[in-house]
Amino acid sequence: MKFFTEETHTDITGYEAVRAAARDVATYSSDLQGDRDVRDYRQIPLEYDPPTHTDYRHAIQPLFLRPKLEANFDSFRAIAAEILESAATADRVLDVYNDLALPFVVSCLGVIYQRPQDVSEWVGWGHDVWTAKGPTRSGDTLHEYLKRVFTEPNDSDDIWGTLRSIRPAGELLSEAEFKGYASVLLAGGRDTVIKLVTGMTWHLLQNSTDLAAVRADSDLERVLINEMLRFLSPLPAIERVNKVEFDEHNPAYQRLHFASANHDPAIWERPDEVLLTRGKTPHLAFGYGPHACIGMNMAEYEAKAWLHAFLPIAQLFELVDAELVFAEVDGIRYLAELRGVKIKPCS
Repeated sequence: MKFFTEETHTDITGYEAVRAAARDVATYSSDLQGDRDVRDYRQIPLEYDPPTHTDYRHAIQPLFLRPKLEANFDSFRAIAAEILESAATADRVLDVYNDLALPFVVSCLGVIYQRPQDVSEWVGWGHDVWTAKGPTRSGDTLHEYLKRVFTEPNDSDDIWGTLRSIRPAGELLSEAEFKGYASVLLAGGRDTVIKLVTGMTWHLLQNSTDLAAVRADSDLERVLINEMLRFLSPLPAIERVNKVEFDEHNPAYQRLHFASANHDPAIWERPDEVLLTRGKTPHLAFGYGPHACIGMNMAEYEAKAWLHAFLPIAQLFELVDAELVFAEVDGIRYLAELRGVKIKPCS
């Protein structure tokens, strides 16, 4: 398939339409390359269609199975406790995203991927690796790192040693395939959970009723996590190519608009609110169908670990500021961004 850097998008919106499109891989193809301004390779397995996608996905699936994540849960919780204990004695206002959630999630990745030596470097990239060197998007920082780890000795059990040893298509990964996997593992593995941890912290500090409820009933932890994922929709949309309408001179790029699906008033009562009393309708924050997020279990375990550390000492903090920015697409109002969440230790 030919790649394009100049194109327009149309959005597929609303819960039922997005679900149907996510299932219909014959029409809405992932056989494309995103982030065309900062990379020249496909993210794996994200940007392939079955059956190639299936082979690529199965090769790394064991990394994200619940038993493996469960074994790391105590480490996740200890990381959260250390960060929160330090925050509770800080003498300044703290930005939840940058000062708490970012180092927590990246440190958890260091555990999962067995790369503690890289945590400081990953934190230094900030909230978006494509803007690690400044406001202009660039792939230089990530690609310099990936080139370095790709050429490391092939005798380690960490994530990069694992990638260098797998053979999803019968051969060892090329450097481009290695980059494709690694960029997903580093980018997809951080942004969603950072936003989720930030959102949960914001909500519990501004809603004492829900804080008390989750403290009293551990079953509500998962309810809160799923409701925050719906409300925040950390990945608001993802790109597809319409195979039926595809023209190499005018590619039919379309976006599955997950945020509109998660705020569709035909499905969700009072979608602009965080409610712990919703039914079991599944959100689409992790996508749907064959391309559903491979790391959803990881996000849940990290979020639960944060809650286990935060809930007992939430009273030590107070919310200073936060801004909710809403947008609209096809008549559906959705949360575009939760920003500027700041807290401070109580006096």
